[in-house]
Amino acid sequence: MLRLLDSGINPTAIKGIQRHYRLPDFKHGEMTRLCVRALRRAEAPVSAGVVAQEIAKAKGIEVTASVLSRVRLTMIRLTREGRVIRSGAHRARLWMLRQDG
Repeated sequence: MLRLLDSGINPTAIKGIQRHYRLPDFKHGEMTRLCVRALRRAEAPVSAGVVAQEIAKAKGIEVTASVLSRVRLTMIRLTREGRVIRSGAHRARLWMLRQDG
C-alpha cells in the first residue's frame, strides 16, 4: 500500500514502535516524585548516582544500572521542562532544583 502512495518509499527503513520498559518497583510518576524529593533534600548540586542511591534507599531496593539510567533520563526530562538545572558535562553532571522567585 505504501508503494502505491509513494513509489520511492522503502518500507524496510521505517522504524517500529519502541516498547516502553517499566521498572517493576515504581508506579506511574513515582520516579519523578522521588527525584524531585531527593533534589529538594540536597544541600548542594548532586549527581544522578547520589539521587539513585537516595531513591533506592527510600524504596528499599538495590541501585542497578536500569535504575541509574532511568534516574538520568528523568533528570534530563526535568531539565527540558525547566524544573531542574544541570551543570557539568556527560557523566559528571550535577543537578539541582530551579529556585524560582
